[in-house]
Amino acid sequence: FPVTISLVGYCSLLQRGNRHNRTGLTVTPSALSALFPEDGDRLLMLWLEGYRTEAFLQLYCRFELQSRRILRKFFRVNLKAPAAPVRELLGDYRLKLDPVIALSVVLKKSTIELIGTPVQSYRKIRQRRNALVHGYGGVSQAELTTSFERLIEAIDRLASHGSALVDATGCGKLTTSGMPRRGDAQTLIKWLFAHHQQLEQSPKAIRDFGQRHCRLSVER
Repeated sequence: FPVTISLVGYCSLLQRGNRHNRTGLTVTPSALSALFPEDGDRLLMLWLEGYRTEAFLQLYCRFELQSRRILRKFFRVNLKAPAAPVRELLGDYRLKLDPVIALSVVLKKSTIELIGTPVQSYRKIRQRRNALVHGYGGVSQAELTTSFERLIEAIDRLASHGSALVDATGCGKLTTSGMPRRGDAQTLIKWLFAHHQQLEQSPKAIRDFGQRHCRLSVER
């Protein structure tokens, strides 16, 4: 299979029903193009040309960015939290808030409902990503393929949940640009305390976060 063939032509051949899918994926190859009109084809071509680790890591970055954008929308619109603490929360390396776990709390859905994957399987995907980024473990081609496929489904599902959240807030889009940057940081801290067990965070970690980034004397 020459990788120089256009993806439109490749997908057309598959749809005729008498061609073998050389991507190694069980999902429709055109799914990436539908999810990412700008560079979905490039991601699939990376996969086809054998750069599967790069394709997986780039797809994971998009998945994480998407989940963080939905979370940011919730914190800024629903909790009226200030921009700075929300930004710090989503990037705090000590708190390490998992965006998917947090979204399951926000939207009151299991990870199966949210991204189509049980929480244990999601954690394996995250562990494989960390192993590849930090170089402390190997990931087999079978594991890489499974993780890549599940990420495609997860991104597709998250897109629908993001749209539902946008509809609920009445703000029309996921971006928070143009919103007031000020708000009550205490509402964000209270939400974290109220859900700390589900978020897999200790009260001490939340107190420390509040003192680091919100200039709050937090009691719990």
